[in-house]
Parts: sequence; C-alpha cells; structure tokens
Amino acid sequence: MIIPISSIDYLALKIYIIGYIDGISLALGKELVKDITVWFNKKINQQYSISWIDIVPSYYKGKSDEELKDLLLDITAQYFLENPDWHQSE
Repeated sequence: MIIPISSIDYLALKIYIIGYIDGISLALGKELVKDITVWFNKKINQQYSISWIDIVPSYYKGKSDEELKDLLLDITAQYFLENPDWHQSE
C-alpha cells in the first residue's frame, strides 16, 4: 500500500525515516545515523552534536511542516546518492 506523503505529518515521516535507517544499520552492522550526521554537518558547514534528523528543523527555522518533510526526504536521498559505497564496511 502506498500512502501519499501529503497525508503523513512531519513527525510520522521523521519516525519512519529513523526506523528505516536504524533497520538498515542493524542489518549491516553500521552506524548510518552517525555517518549521515557527519556528512550533513559538512554539507551545512556546522558542527552539531545531535542527529542530523534533529538538526533539520532548527537549521531550517521558519519552514512549514510540508517543507520540512521535503527536506527530510531530499537529504536522505542525497546522502545515499552522494555516498554510493554507504553499505561497505569501513
């Protein structure tokens, strides 16, 4: 079943993405959240000590929930596109 993104609120999408990434991390024995956080901090030229997914609403203050949802999806996709070897062991 496909659920349109417009029918999901920001928090639900955030939780889904966290669960998806945590599941992949567990299966591969990697810390993808940490890897994505380091990558995202470099992208925005900042040094936050919290998870990338928690950085998004504070870094992009003033954005609507719809815009934040788009950002979460875009940032997630961008990480995997820019890091084609994300699944490889270190």
